[in-house]
Amino acid sequence: TIEADGSVPVQVSNPGFAENWQVAMKLSKFSNGQEQLKGTTLTLSQGDITSWRGNTSMAPSGVTGEKFVPGGAAQTILNADWSKLSTEANRYDNQWIHSTIGVGWWNSNLKAVLAVPGGNAPGKYSATMTWSLVASAQ
Repeated sequence: TIEADGSVPVQVSNPGFAENWQVAMKLSKFSNGQEQLKGTTLTLSQGDITSWRGNTSMAPSGVTGEKFVPGGAAQTILNADWSKLSTEANRYDNQWIHSTIGVGWWNSNLKAVLAVPGGNAPGKYSATMTWSLVASAQ
């Protein structure tokens, strides 16, 4: 098992577009050029989602311990879903706190744990993380 501390954040900047957006990641299979690691999982957990430049917008939501299977489908890492503005998380003393979500500059510090079960051949393996940012109308 290998752990990463999230010291290099995922950063998203939305200068003011009123639309849903999400960051997703897909992980390729781990290979050394001849063999692939079997049974490997990468678990991403959300550290802090912080305002990078003093945002007043509601923060996007993040991952909560999702397991990525190498070669599997892309999964959402960050999600600015405008429908969440109408939830109780955005209310205080019967008043709406935020009028936007995910607008501004955001840092997401992810914590990663790579689990490789026994029985795999030792060696240097690599995989590719493919990141995507998708915006859609609310």
